[in-house]
Amino acid sequence: MHRLRQRASPFLHGGWRLALGLWALGLGLSAAPASFGQTELWPDEGPLANDTFVATSPEREAALRVGDALWQQAQATEEQGGDGAATRLRALDAWHAALGTPSDSPWVRGVDPESLWPEVQPERAAAWRRLTLSVHNAVRFRLQQTEALSAWSERFAPLAQRALDAVGHDPRGLQQLEERFPWTPGAATAALRMADWHRERVEPFAARAWLERAREHLGELAQREPWASHLEARTEPEPSTDPGAGDGEWRYLRAWRLESRRGQRVPGELVPLGRGSRPGAVLSGQGSLTIQTDQAFVHIDRDVDGLPQPGARSIEGLAALLGLDRIQAITPASTGGWPHRPATDGQRLYAVVDRARAGSTRFDIPIPPRGNYLVAFERTPGRESRVLWQRATQGWRSGEGPWVQDGLQGTFEWQPGPVVLDGKLWVLARSMVPVEEETAEGPLEAFVYLMAFDARTGRWLHQTKIHKASDLTARDEASMARQLPTPTAPLGVHRATGQLLVQTNQGLCGVFDGVRGEARWLFSYRRRSPRAEGWPGSYDPVVYGRRWWVMPGDSDRTYGLELARGAWPLRGAWMEPIGERALGLAWDERGRTYLARRGARGVVWNEPEQGPPQFSFLLGREEHFMGQGWVAPQTLWCSTNRSLYRLDRGRELALEYHVALPDEGAGVGGEILLQGDSLWVLGPDTVWLLMRR
Repeated sequence: MHRLRQRASPFLHGGWRLALGLWALGLGLSAAPASFGQTELWPDEGPLANDTFVATSPEREAALRVGDALWQQAQATEEQGGDGAATRLRALDAWHAALGTPSDSPWVRGVDPESLWPEVQPERAAAWRRLTLSVHNAVRFRLQQTEALSAWSERFAPLAQRALDAVGHDPRGLQQLEERFPWTPGAATAALRMADWHRERVEPFAARAWLERAREHLGELAQREPWASHLEARTEPEPSTDPGAGDGEWRYLRAWRLESRRGQRVPGELVPLGRGSRPGAVLSGQGSLTIQTDQAFVHIDRDVDGLPQPGARSIEGLAALLGLDRIQAITPASTGGWPHRPATDGQRLYAVVDRARAGSTRFDIPIPPRGNYLVAFERTPGRESRVLWQRATQGWRSGEGPWVQDGLQGTFEWQPGPVVLDGKLWVLARSMVPVEEETAEGPLEAFVYLMAFDARTGRWLHQTKIHKASDLTARDEASMARQLPTPTAPLGVHRATGQLLVQTNQGLCGVFDGVRGEARWLFSYRRRSPRAEGWPGSYDPVVYGRRWWVMPGDSDRTYGLELARGAWPLRGAWMEPIGERALGLAWDERGRTYLARRGARGVVWNEPEQGPPQFSFLLGREEHFMGQGWVAPQTLWCSTNRSLYRLDRGRELALEYHVALPDEGAGVGGEILLQGDSLWVLGPDTVWLLMRR
């Protein structure tokens, strides 16, 4: 994980020397994968069947073990009538030193089999084995279990205050302080100053994220004066992400056929809910739409001459824009599909184009792997797209300039569904390596990374290695399909806490800091067989309040996980088999809402907190859901291969509105996008527009 290079500063103390000694002690220890067997967290969950490997840090784990042993020693001393206070302080110092222990990996195991730490209750040990943690979270959970957060703050608050006096308002020094002395008033003050710094730079997401970090450092102090007033003065309402209530009267306007057809797929038949390659779209503030297909951008400008009427459409071939010979987004059905998910910051459009190709050997000649393309576009005054920058196997280049190699080395497959936050582009990437290529340590292995780039220039900023790639592809699928890696789900953003939500569809999901990309935790879930029923795997994460409901494409279970900073991720965790549910749409005060089946028929399924499940009308024979629905507290929109429906969630999913979408020759239905008075239905080869009267 990328971190700021730390220079000697006035607040470095003996803990750093201890950290270096512990790091030396940890050399030679190997990071073993966690044991993934039957867990007692949910006795009816079934075998996890999950051996996805996370490279943990032996240096940091060794440092933590020193503190664990000292804490146990203090307890034993006190049980014999002695004074263990001094030993407890040494344990805190050892855990503190672990925060500064250098390592190539950001992760430690939730439960270290070699640990002497006795505070994890046996009934929770299985749950801890499901987690891989950052060293900060590992220390915090120890402090929570031992009820030592107050002692920690008292121990390190003077050091943090001296450091704060030394660094003043310097952003680099404040970040170092906040990382080095967490859960102290000094760290909280540093976070507040960083929030102010980002607010002055008009970076609202980062400002809210730092404010949330301040609350985490303060804990119960956040409710007291003057801290409460400091926090309240900086708290701004989150920007509304509600694109409109969706009620009122609507009229159908027209449909456009997407003439740039989707590319070749494996298998060749469209599967409902998006298991194949499918188009994606972003809306502009004026209600216009830009659609990305395998081969092209399709721009539909809704307003013509200022009148709300069906507007102009333009098509731009991606191969021509990028100077490519061929684009082919092939996807095996068992991997959950390959969605096109462009992103926008209001000025620029960011897209992942094409798929990567694995390395191979033909006639004893090695053919190196080839990555795909991460590209930033802007539309010119003539409303034509222009390439701002792109990244590929050749490296990075600006516009039509030469390819250059910068700090990022290697071949990558960029994953669909990037996000843009305060001028920073976040994207998941998978390294591509030839199977036959070996080093002195053995074959090179593919890993999944979280990467950050400057959205304006494309400059590489930093990356975090998540885990070793672990595909879910059936052995008997076509040879080309077996070479295609499992796509991840689109990145999610939890704006209330400033965190990125990562669902790899490869055995793990997790949370990362959305400002610096730091690891927080990973959770290991049950994996299904490639041929078993599973979730579509390529839709946005579902979040309500501070809870994340995870529907991994390689699983047959749904999991509810805690998102509050500093909280136990499995606090009140929830698990449910997929059963006849096909796609989760919402978890909120109305209950859990799914697109589902009852027998052979499709149905909208709602499970309120109290009372029996509620089912809307059954779909007709040969009728099935297409794409993802759109949900508001009172309204639900969904489409099928025949029609568009609006249901009233306040009246047990009663049908409010129905319109049969005209078939333009390529089928009906798809994903719903709603903004203001415009409602779009984006199908595999057609887009329909409705407007509020």
